[in-house]
Amino acid sequence: MKKNIVLLYICLCLSSTLFADQSMQQNAANPNTISFQVILNNDNKPNNSIAIATIQETKTFSQQVTKLWNIHSPLPTEWQNKTTSFLKANKYKTMLFIVASVYAVLCYEVIKGYMYLNKENLWSSWRSTISFEELLAISQQQLSQELLRDIQLRYTNAQNINDFISPLATFLNDIEKETHYINYYNKLNTWLIRLHLSTIIPVSKKHFDGSKERLQRLAYLKNVFLSWATEYKIVTYQPKISGYIDKKATS
Repeated sequence: MKKNIVLLYICLCLSSTLFADQSMQQNAANPNTISFQVILNNDNKPNNSIAIATIQETKTFSQQVTKLWNIHSPLPTEWQNKTTSFLKANKYKTMLFIVASVYAVLCYEVIKGYMYLNKENLWSSWRSTISFEELLAISQQQLSQELLRDIQLRYTNAQNINDFISPLATFLNDIEKETHYINYYNKLNTWLIRLHLSTIIPVSKKHFDGSKERLQRLAYLKNVFLSWATEYKIVTYQPKISGYIDKKATS
């Protein structure tokens, strides 16, 4: 803040000097303009009375601003002393407030995790009526076709039905986000159990115990999708690449 006051003082000095120079230019251009008059000495140098008066006014203004700053803003050491004395006088209340705040944040994160994992549109819940082993038993070709159909149904824009690529990109983005969130809640649950806080924080094993299988499902769906994308790219662009290579070889 004191640096700001110094900068304000410099700006005022510069603006006052520029105002004086502008006034002299206006007098030279228009003699009828009322302005300050600069008296020339014998050496044809301008009188410094206006500059001295301006500096004195800005100096007085700076002193007033500094005085107000000292009145309304205590010094850092004074603020630190007040804070230290307050914490010492209210030590137990402060500790109780910190513990209650940490407990409230942990409960909020756990509840938010429950709400997130209970969403029905998560890809980790896709085909949840069958077990993960049964999902692995389905051929990748059949599974990829079913997955692509559901991707297009979920993400296709009604205003741009012919857009085939955007739903696929959105799917990959949602897979990455969902993996990140499930990993986060899984680690949170692990640390709560390690610190023996699961007895005082409402942790449900039903929701967090299935996080490992959810991550396996997401990884498998991502692998199935990328395998299909690789095959689709080869089938689509291989004739064009082969034609380009043959054309370049003959030329």
